[in-house]
Amino acid sequence: MKKAEIFDFLAEGLSGGWRQFLTQGIVFVGVGILILLMPELVAVMAASFFMLAGLSLLVLAWRARKFHKDYYERFRVEIEDIFD
Repeated sequence: MKKAEIFDFLAEGLSGGWRQFLTQGIVFVGVGILILLMPELVAVMAASFFMLAGLSLLVLAWRARKFHKDYYERFRVEIEDIFD
């Protein structure tokens, strides 16, 4: 690989996400304008965030409990058999 190709690869990696940055910037400016026009939107967005975060944590807790139960019911015995 030539030295110029290395720099081409680095430049592409550093600047390749410009479309994502542009899209996020447009969305953030749009949301900011909406909040300026409708301040009650902040309360709706905050409530939506907290509900989504809470539901995500509940699902995560349920899956972690299921994994813990499955580990001790199934895999722990198999692991003990392997290492004994």
